Amino acid sequence: MRCPSRNPNQVLNQSCRVVIDTNVWLDWLLFSDPSAQVLEMLAKDGKLQCLATGATRREWHDVILRDIFSPALMRVCEVRKTAIEQLIDRYDRLTDLCQEPAGCALICSDRDDQVFVDLAVQNHSQFLLSRDRALLKLAPRARRLYDLHIVTPLAFGNQLAGTL
Repeated sequence: MRCPSRNPNQVLNQSCRVVIDTNVWLDWLLFSDPSAQVLEMLAKDGKLQCLATGATRREWHDVILRDIFSPALMRVCEVRKTAIEQLIDRYDRLTDLCQEPAGCALICSDRDDQVFVDLAVQNHSQFLLSRDRALLKLAPRARRLYDLHIVTPLAFGNQLAGTL
């Protein structure tokens, strides 16, 4: 299902497809970053269709299994293994698994982030949410070529706040 409207200000009235990079997932699910609160609100209201692939899911698993996140995981849950399982389960419940995308004409300078671009373009996502400079640098071309908004979670939230 493609968003009927390509206007980011109308996302509150319908469910929209978004691609979320791994750092934004961490902000949302692990660190409860205030800039990602809008994602929680939209997800609870069924207004957010988060797309993922096997590759983005594997990256999520790899990142949260890193020891660097152990202190944050301990705050989420007393037992690290349970916390990891909860994060994996939450990610899986929030995402719709898509086929691995073919490459597109929009090339990211960070090869690790290309999967997010390809996924967003192939599935006609309205938004790609990221704080990554290499992805954000693509925003003008993405908008022009694919009507894809590459924005930070904070900018996404600010756009929505203007509609309330």
